Amino acid sequence: MRQPPFKNVPEHMQALGEMTASFASLESEVSQLIWILLGDDPKVGQIVTVQLSFQRQLDLLGALFKHKFPDSQAALELDQILAGISTVEQKRNVLTHSQFILGTAPNSLFRYKATAKRSPGLKNQFERLMVTNITEVTDQLNQLANELYEFQGRYLRVNVL
Repeated sequence: MRQPPFKNVPEHMQALGEMTASFASLESEVSQLIWILLGDDPKVGQIVTVQLSFQRQLDLLGALFKHKFPDSQAALELDQILAGISTVEQKRNVLTHSQFILGTAPNSLFRYKATAKRSPGLKNQFERLMVTNITEVTDQLNQLANELYEFQGRYLRVNVL
């Protein structure tokens, strides 16, 4: 019987799982703010947000907030939070959509990703992946989810669930 391939790197796998759960929490905060801004029926918000990629949800959240509160300091604050979210989501995507390769040393794992874009052409990324690389992204996801939660409390004071 074949052994599970990543049994020898449990700390990496646990960190990837925590990162995934933290992203889901952040995604939920974004969705809930959209639901609030769309009106009284959260199901309408759910219908809208489940159809959108995460980046489109960020765009929608920013646009809805600016529509409801034009020229406000809160809109500028939200723009900064959304920019941070966009940046950390890209870091999360790099990790999530990579192939993982076990190293020969104990507890060693490498990340491999091939991309092909018009300008640079084929690009292969291969790097050693440390647990701290993953936990840094997780910490940023958690920080931004908390910032959005606090933003909602300051400016929208509504509980969706």
